[in-house]
Amino acid sequence: MPLKRHIHITVGKHNFFVLKRSLLYIILTVESISICLAQKNQAEELLKLGVQCIENGKVDSALYYWNRVIDMDSSYVEAFFNRAMVNYQHKKYQQAISDLSFVLDKHPNDKQALQFRSICKDSIGDILGAEEDRKIAEEIVEFPEASIRVHGIVDEEYIEKGDQWINAGNYEKGIEYYSQVIELSPSKFEPYYKRAYAYLDLGEIEKAMHDLKIADSIQPNNASILAEIAYCHYYREETKMGLKYCKEALAIDELHPTANYYAGMLELQAENNKEGLDFLLKAISFGYNTGRAYFNLGVAYYFLEDMDNACKNWEISKDKGFTRADEMLNEHCK
Repeated sequence: MPLKRHIHITVGKHNFFVLKRSLLYIILTVESISICLAQKNQAEELLKLGVQCIENGKVDSALYYWNRVIDMDSSYVEAFFNRAMVNYQHKKYQQAISDLSFVLDKHPNDKQALQFRSICKDSIGDILGAEEDRKIAEEIVEFPEASIRVHGIVDEEYIEKGDQWINAGNYEKGIEYYSQVIELSPSKFEPYYKRAYAYLDLGEIEKAMHDLKIADSIQPNNASILAEIAYCHYYREETKMGLKYCKEALAIDELHPTANYYAGMLELQAENNKEGLDFLLKAISFGYNTGRAYFNLGVAYYFLEDMDNACKNWEISKDKGFTRADEMLNEHCK
């Protein structure tokens, strides 16, 4: 009996020490997890501070915060990604490629990193490398769930380049740049809207309508988008739908020049000439005073049999360089 009691006590001590070690392990593990979570939260806060600095034009401060994240945890790819965007902006393409390559080492299917690395490679003349990155990116459907990324730096540059090409009359090149931004940032409404506007100038109404609908889904209740959708319906001679969208646009901003102009055009299309005239007068008073606007104002007066005002407005239209006004002046205002 004493022997059994002795054995029992020994086993009990062993269990006690095992339990003590287990508890110590659990405490250390929980503490380690807590430290990791705290570190992750701190890293995310620093990333956010960096983004805020970029928004306020404080690039050096942004880099300071992101480098602190990298010092804390070199596997935190968002800091490398953001640093690459700043390096690109300052034409430090090799450094940007290095940072993006680090991101891709950790996450080979990072579509954005591949696309932006291809842009950087294009910038240094590595055409084959850029093409290879683009081909890989094309096969990846989903974008990464990036918590904080500042790729808007490149987006803004490409939108600006698109605008420059459009203003120079090269619509193909302008659309190409807007399309690149759409590929890089599919949740941004501006490139869809600008590309749609370019398509409208080219008379490619279906393509314009497609982009405008996407822009509207991203940023609903935007009077400018709704007004351009109204124009697409005007072009298709879908007068009721066009007026519906104009009404929605004017409910948001009754002083919107383009919405008033298209409402005037749609009312004329519906043969509501007095209503059309009123909207066109409002559009011109709100700043939509193009040669085309005065031409159509003249048309509204013509339908209302007010030839003095019709001829007066066609004359203004002609002075503004709208060539069709000449035809109306020669035919009706001799």
